[in-house]
Amino acid sequence: SQQPKRHASLFHRHRSNSRLSVRPAYPEQTNEPRRVFEGTDAVAQNRRVALQRVVEVHDALEVKYQSESSSPTTATSSERPTSSSSSISIDVFTTDFASIPFPDAEVRAFKYFLRMWDPSEPSDPYFDTAIESSRLQFEEAASKHFFRRIALWNESEEVLEASRRKLFRRGEKEKSELGKLWMVEKGRSEHGVRDELKQVTTREGLAQLLWTLLHDFQKPLAPEFFEECKEALKRKYGM
Repeated sequence: SQQPKRHASLFHRHRSNSRLSVRPAYPEQTNEPRRVFEGTDAVAQNRRVALQRVVEVHDALEVKYQSESSSPTTATSSERPTSSSSSISIDVFTTDFASIPFPDAEVRAFKYFLRMWDPSEPSDPYFDTAIESSRLQFEEAASKHFFRRIALWNESEEVLEASRRKLFRRGEKEKSELGKLWMVEKGRSEHGVRDELKQVTTREGLAQLLWTLLHDFQKPLAPEFFEECKEALKRKYGM
């Protein structure tokens, strides 16, 4: 069976003698509740490092996008949002998730990435079909979205709800499927339904999954986005 991909830092890969030697043995198809995903290896320190790197990159991208949005030679204010809490998520998520007509698109997107790391995970052919025509764009958009989710993991429900309302308004304006998607999400929020993403993965688990996939030598996730991440970090730290 295929071995789990190594956890890696942004500019340097490292091996861990404590990492799992085989992929986690999940049941293939059962009606039992799935356990919460905690990471791509068993080393707690690796998970913490991955989380730190993702948050660091998110912050660097925020600086980059804010700088670009204020520059007269780059995108106009109508093309690039100015809110630091939304600049790497709201526009991209609105554009690319709008074509996925599932109310649980976020969780299914996470499981799509989980299958990239562990092909034995249960398949989701309907979701795969929905994103097939723009798979690469979807993978980049979803990566940016999850980077933001990780960075804002512990934010108040008011902040998350504000993002939902903004997405819903834009979805209505653009007459896309996003309006339907976020109407469902808004209803769930009003009825006190818990954050579904947090029921399938921990913050560190999601961060390490993304970090691992971005560093995959054979089939890296969103390579153009990863290059953007590296450039943003170099720019932030004057490298």
